[in-house]
Amino acid sequence: MGTDIGGSIRLPGTWLGLATLKPSYGRIPLDAPYLGRAAGPMARTVADAALFMGVLSQPDPRDWTSLPPQDIDWSAPSGEVRGLRVGVHLDAGCGEPCDAEILAAVNRAAAVFEAAGAVVEPVEPFMRQDLLDDLDLFWRVRSWNDFRALTPEAGLRVHPHIIRWCQGART
Repeated sequence: MGTDIGGSIRLPGTWLGLATLKPSYGRIPLDAPYLGRAAGPMARTVADAALFMGVLSQPDPRDWTSLPPQDIDWSAPSGEVRGLRVGVHLDAGCGEPCDAEILAAVNRAAAVFEAAGAVVEPVEPFMRQDLLDDLDLFWRVRSWNDFRALTPEAGLRVHPHIIRWCQGART
């Protein structure tokens, strides 16, 4: 289980080879809602993630931002992809360039979807370095405020790298 605003479900899942889902905001109730944060499963298989969603998406009155209950069959799909639109995103628009081996693997996967009848379309970059810098500043400010609110004892448990990073928001 993870929560995600800017990739906290999807990125670890990608790096670890897990099946993940960032569902629509509010589909999984949170006991401490935070606008923009969605919760979702991280599992070894798509079937396990689907099973988990059946439990996670149940109503919880503590979350005033949650979506209305809906009877959704989260079971793993049949595998039919004919006619589905599949976006292939090869360039984020900033950050480090993608490794050639990874690009080749993604292109091979796209070819499999296309051969199965999916409509495969490239997804253009959506991020720029200045937007990424602004997002970083947002998280530094939020983290600095959280860090300052800790007791001195709790502050000692925060990794020094995190402290240095969020201190960049003190200006």
